[in-house]
Amino acid sequence: SGELQVFDQLSENSAGFERNSFLDRLTQELGACIIAPLKKEHVTIGMLILGYSRPIVFSVNQMRLVTAISDMAGSALHRMNVAVSLEKMAKDRSRELESISHIVSTASASADLNDALPQVMRLILSVVNAKMGRLILLDEDTTQIKISVDEGMTADARLGTMDHNLETSLEGWVIRHNT
Repeated sequence: SGELQVFDQLSENSAGFERNSFLDRLTQELGACIIAPLKKEHVTIGMLILGYSRPIVFSVNQMRLVTAISDMAGSALHRMNVAVSLEKMAKDRSRELESISHIVSTASASADLNDALPQVMRLILSVVNAKMGRLILLDEDTTQIKISVDEGMTADARLGTMDHNLETSLEGWVIRHNT
């Protein structure tokens, strides 16, 4: 329900809940319990169950204290999840930056662009988990489009992409429109 539930006397038919092994154990082992929701803002993300060996009449102060504890616990769990997510994002970003650095260093290590580009393409495909890649460059002197690297494409796929005219090809359109 998202609200504090107080059971000052547990019995076999407590609160009309559907029977399950957890509730059965509670009614056999405990005399009373409080179930407090753990919330992130207004969304219940879990619950805190406090059990007592004998029946108890819970005071308003006890219920307020348990509510405050469960509110703080819900907030703390949410902050921990956010911190874990941020740490994962930072690690992922660090790996991406390392990969980019490796790609750049590989590309600049060779004086011969034709040797470096296939290595760079393989690294890029590995980093982004892609099956194939093609690097198409525009020769600025001749305004011709040429395939510089083609990794992972089948021979049939290569044959279907022979038109590299700046005016009529898809590649040319992308270059002309800067997209």
